[in-house]
Amino acid sequence: GNPHRLLTTMRPDDNWEAEQSKLDAAFQSQFLSKVTPEEKEQWITKSKALHEQQLKTEDISCLPCLQLYDIPMECRREPFTMTEG
Repeated sequence: GNPHRLLTTMRPDDNWEAEQSKLDAAFQSQFLSKVTPEEKEQWITKSKALHEQQLKTEDISCLPCLQLYDIPMECRREPFTMTEG
């Protein structure tokens, strides 16, 4: 078997959402100060269309499905060349 292991520990950042909201607000105010009212209206229309598209349920029947037994237990060895850079 493969003796190599990797342990990753992730911890949530309690301030992330507040910081992200501040960054988003700053970006929006800076961006909106540079666009014309017509461009702003186009962005609003496109944003609404994108939001509606994202809310739709996607047809996942076209995606390939793998079962655990579809994946070989042994890794396929690939040739490689060592180089110094």
